[in-house]
Amino acid sequence: MPDPAPTPTPPPGPVLKKQKRSVINQADAADLNDTEQVVTAAQSTAYAAALATRGVTTAAVATLDTDVIQCRKDTAKAAQADFYAQKKTKLEAAAKTTLLDAFRYFQNAAKLKFPTDSDTQQQFFIGEDLAGASRPSLEAYCAGLIEKLATEPLTSKGVTAAEISAFPVKLEAWQDADTDQTNAQGAAADLRIDVSTLLTTIRARRTEIRLAVNLQWPHTDPANAPTRKAFGLPPAKPYNG
Repeated sequence: MPDPAPTPTPPPGPVLKKQKRSVINQADAADLNDTEQVVTAAQSTAYAAALATRGVTTAAVATLDTDVIQCRKDTAKAAQADFYAQKKTKLEAAAKTTLLDAFRYFQNAAKLKFPTDSDTQQQFFIGEDLAGASRPSLEAYCAGLIEKLATEPLTSKGVTAAEISAFPVKLEAWQDADTDQTNAQGAAADLRIDVSTLLTTIRARRTEIRLAVNLQWPHTDPANAPTRKAFGLPPAKPYNG
């Protein structure tokens, strides 16, 4: 009896590309899109006069429209600021790694020269948590190391004058990067607060318009269904905000 034919190997499935995460908050974008729908309907001559009798003026609608446009611009600026802050964070991390690598190099040389002298090892801050130290603490450790290297350069263990003189430069580079990171993060946070504040007022005003629509064109009249849909309201159910 002949052997059964082997099961054919299925072709490889399509390679799925990893989707990049949008820098724009999708919930915020949906909020603005929703508001634009309401603004467009409210600006229509078919509804503007009736809405004015409910306190929704053309000027108020125009201001809301302007604020939606501004909020989109501010959202884009905030996203750019977030990206910039992330970039500065990476630069700070790289500068700190360079600094700590140099610090530990001197510590290793000190261990080699003073393997049993715990007091001298402490003067090189051996055993301290450099990576987890706050900025003031790490700056103090670095200042202490620079001072110690001035009296104990560890040249007998191969440490060179060039390596010692390069350390303060690495310290300054990290300090500058850390300051840049802090400033960038602060600017991004301020912009996000501005966007959030403006969005809150936009949502409130959008709700106000919809409540006016709900009053002017109640769901109990089937003829009002197209109007309610134009403002994003359920055609056959009440709107409660």
